[in-house]
Amino acid sequence: MATDVELKAAGWHLPTGDDMVSDGDDNISNNARLAAGQIEATEKAAQQALAATEDKVTVTAAAAMGVYDSRAGIGGIFSANFRPTWVQIAEDGSPTPATMDILRGRLGYVTALSSQEGLHLIGDNYRGAPLGAGGGDTTAPRMTASLPDKWVHYGDSLTHWGSTEALAALTGWEHINAGYASNLSFQIAMRAGGWAIRVKLAGGTIPATGNVAIEASAPSYLPQTDNYRHPVQVAGVNGYISRYGDSGPILFTRSSPGEAVPAPGWQTVTLDPVEPDPKQTLGNARGYSMIVAMGRNDLLRGGRIENVLMNIRKTIGANAATAPSVLVWSIAPWSREPLGTANREKLDAWNQAIAAAFPEYFCDPCAYMRTPQAFTDLGLTPTPQDTQDMGQGLTPATFRSDSAGHFSEQGNQAWANFMLAEMKKRGIYV
Repeated sequence: MATDVELKAAGWHLPTGDDMVSDGDDNISNNARLAAGQIEATEKAAQQALAATEDKVTVTAAAAMGVYDSRAGIGGIFSANFRPTWVQIAEDGSPTPATMDILRGRLGYVTALSSQEGLHLIGDNYRGAPLGAGGGDTTAPRMTASLPDKWVHYGDSLTHWGSTEALAALTGWEHINAGYASNLSFQIAMRAGGWAIRVKLAGGTIPATGNVAIEASAPSYLPQTDNYRHPVQVAGVNGYISRYGDSGPILFTRSSPGEAVPAPGWQTVTLDPVEPDPKQTLGNARGYSMIVAMGRNDLLRGGRIENVLMNIRKTIGANAATAPSVLVWSIAPWSREPLGTANREKLDAWNQAIAAAFPEYFCDPCAYMRTPQAFTDLGLTPTPQDTQDMGQGLTPATFRSDSAGHFSEQGNQAWANFMLAEMKKRGIYV
């Protein structure tokens, strides 16, 4: 059973006297304050009894009342008459799903619990405030959780071509499509603002008009393909980093003519300097919740899974929210990666590595799309080719737009069905 000390170590604030919530109450919404007042009124007798016992909360295994679930490891906080309150606690000190549901209903949207920082509640202004974290400045709250109804999708062509919009149609929320076809994981992380970038310009000068070649960069690998331009600022000059094709030079092109500007040595690159670009850093800069997918192109081009994992971390870490809601989804199989082949073994190993590195975020819509249930959920019947593809561990032909493995309209819908169900299961969509 959990003791007072264990609860405090897990980040819980133990009520003392009339203190039902912590000083952080000043930082939650008005709705949360009203709800907290209702809770205080209903539990007042219990608090007075607790105060009489040296301000300590007695946490007793609910087994004494015949309601302890030994499989789930759930205990609870008892009121003065030893009746279980609605507060239930798992063995790791976190609230149970039932407790979280009650909090959502009474206080509005509630983020996940952090055992280090305490319970974070998000009110109608979407500003997070730790309850019971102790210490710290409570006068200037910072966003600890991402905006629950605003999402940014970072990825490659599988994100770019329709999956984002399919999920937006189901949730009714804002979803920014920040996918870009052919992007490697480094490019995605760079667009998200995850990399600090420096460049050396040919001649050490930005010309009055036109472009200048980038001779070197840090990180050294700075690819831009498919005639793509990324808005940046270098030496105070707004412009674009671009690369035309896989073998063309990487250039910095200023957006408008002006005076030549000296830019010797290494120059810091500022991403999206004027207004964040929706396909780039806008979502992360504003603390949106995140859906992240990368690695498909790294796998095709002989990349390393270690770099993919690093770039996923950098993409998530670039978010303005310190505790964003995140889903990281699996790498979809390509048609040349059926079960039993060396290519498939590598794909499966990469997906296992992503799942192991991000256990709290990982989900596998691609596996769901290879099941008859995905067809049933859409009211479709698998074709013989679909059945054959599923047997080989490939995305069914009905869910593909090409022979490679990009999603069709039905595939995007199946993907979105899974992701919405996952969001509901995790309490993200309520």
